[in-house]
Amino acid sequence: MCGRYSLTEGFFHIKTFYGIDLQDPDPSFISEHSELRKPRYNIAPTQLALAVTQLSKLDNEPSQTLTAMKWGLQPHWSDRGFFNARSETAASKPAFRDALKFRRCLIPATHYFEWKSLAPKKKQPYCFQYDPNFAEDHQLMSFAALHEPGDLSTFSLLTCEPNEVARSIHDRMPVLVHPSQFNEWLDCSSPSRLKPPQVVDLLHFLASRENTESHRLISFPVSTRINTAKFDDAELIKPVEVERTLFD
Repeated sequence: MCGRYSLTEGFFHIKTFYGIDLQDPDPSFISEHSELRKPRYNIAPTQLALAVTQLSKLDNEPSQTLTAMKWGLQPHWSDRGFFNARSETAASKPAFRDALKFRRCLIPATHYFEWKSLAPKKKQPYCFQYDPNFAEDHQLMSFAALHEPGDLSTFSLLTCEPNEVARSIHDRMPVLVHPSQFNEWLDCSSPSRLKPPQVVDLLHFLASRENTESHRLISFPVSTRINTAKFDDAELIKPVEVERTLFD
């Protein structure tokens, strides 16, 4: 599963990256929660986070919008939230199948974290980011996600089998979406939107090795302070030395 990520880019850059009109007022919920506009280094399940959705304007031209959601998709019939959804089964699971058809979103991030087992009861956190030698300047990660409406909307990150870089650390990774695929993924309401079988095909492609390997990632060990959600500072994304164990 993906259990932590960061979003450290400035609010202006986030809006620009997703083509959001800088003149559009921010939703009141974002304005009321100033922490959503600041760099965040340790976003954890149950916390509020920024999400990108798509609206259809009167001229049927789609437009992206930035909103806030709680991490942990909670269907109306459930008393629990789902932090991750497996891409292989999302189309058939009651918690996710309608959201996959009608409520898709993107979660912006700059890093994500996974834990590698080093020894019994010992795990080392690793940070993943785009390789700066290949990524566009300050390129954001965009996680494919599903959301559920409510008094406060909730979301779940889709996961898939890892690419070559991630495989050495963990057996899952977030489904990543290239900017060229934003519109197809986000469009849930326009006349030209994908039909449900096409959405499943798109998700299968996004989760495929062909797509995951096209996202050039690097990883490095980081402090175990990332394990505790109350810590939220730039030290969490700095490389550290890993202590050797008897199992090395």
